[in-house]
Amino acid sequence: MSRLLPYPLLTASLILMWLLLNSFSIGHLILGTVIALLASLAMAALQPAKPRIRKWHKIPVLLGRVLIDIYHSNVAVAGIILSGG
Repeated sequence: MSRLLPYPLLTASLILMWLLLNSFSIGHLILGTVIALLASLAMAALQPAKPRIRKWHKIPVLLGRVLIDIYHSNVAVAGIILSGG
């Protein structure tokens, strides 16, 4: 199993990202899965060290910071668009 899916989290993330960027259909699911599997195998050929997350409790803090930054960016862009400049 580890030969086919050396990085299962990467594969799942790529499939999810593909489906979020494209409309969901069986064809996109199959194409996204093939691309994700090939990318995972390419990463295995590079042999990077597998990451270890040591401080799981900091993930919600990081996620909150990213969401706040996205909000501020959207407000700034809306201000630019609405002010006409």
